[in-house]
Amino acid sequence: MSITIRRAGPDDVDAIVEISMLVAPHTTTVPYIWPETDFDEYASWLYEHYNECLEDTSADQFTVMVAEAPDDAAIDKAEQDIFVTRYGEKQIVLEEMSTSPTYWCRGAGTRLLLWGMQRAREQGKVITVIADWMGKKLYKKLGFEELDTIVVQVEGEKEKVVVSAMVWDPREEDYN
Repeated sequence: MSITIRRAGPDDVDAIVEISMLVAPHTTTVPYIWPETDFDEYASWLYEHYNECLEDTSADQFTVMVAEAPDDAAIDKAEQDIFVTRYGEKQIVLEEMSTSPTYWCRGAGTRLLLWGMQRAREQGKVITVIADWMGKKLYKKLGFEELDTIVVQVEGEKEKVVVSAMVWDPREEDYN
């Protein structure tokens, strides 16, 4: 995963506060400094604090940075364009399938996928998946068709990931 570090701007304050609020209960400092904290009050204080820090850039007293990872926008758009428009509600989305490395090439992934394919067959639905290079070989072996490739890349970055939009239609079975 490519992570980009950049100076925060006013548009980042909501996300900064949201992340701070997720972390706050797990720290020792926030409960110590704010022992009777009403977390809504703390969130308001954070929002004000970060806005002030970002407004006063003259003294450069506070530098607020953010780390960004690629979001799922490219994949979300591809899923909408490729899968939803073609299959609508007549699909089962394979969101995640992982096999412990201990069981790679021993049939565990195949058995999981065959179980899902049977459910799709019974329901008369296709299975759709966004596959990386590791899963693509298994999906192809079991009859999945590659519909398109999707490039996932942070704007301005050289690093990118290419994934495949794939579908299995039980009406077109021919993998045995």
